[in-house]
Amino acid sequence: KLNKGGIKEVIFNLYDINGKETKYITTDRTTEALRKEEIYSFKGKSEDGTKLITLTIASGNLTGAYMENGISYFIEPLEKKCKKKYKIYINSGKGFQAGQPDDVIK
Repeated sequence: KLNKGGIKEVIFNLYDINGKETKYITTDRTTEALRKEEIYSFKGKSEDGTKLITLTIASGNLTGAYMENGISYFIEPLEKKCKKKYKIYINSGKGFQAGQPDDVIK
C-alpha cells in the first residue's frame, strides 16, 4: 500500500521510552522521488497530542524520532537485520551525534 501516492493517514502503534504502547496518527509525506526508491516518510502526533513524531521506512526498516516535553527520542532497529525489534534512546548530551554507539539507551 505504501507504493501508491497521495497523502493518507497511517497509524503506528509503538512503545515509548517507558514501555507504554502509544498510538501515533501520521500522514504519508513521501515525495514521488523517494517513493520510487522505496523510501517512505511519515509525520504526525500521538493520539493524545503530547508527542510529535517523524518516521522513515527504508529497506523495510523503521527509523525516526519523536519529541515529548522538548526531549527528542530516537528510534532505530535493534540490529541491522532485525525488522521487529527496535531501540528507543536519547542523546547523552556529551557532544555525540545521534546514532553513535555512545548514545544512552534506555
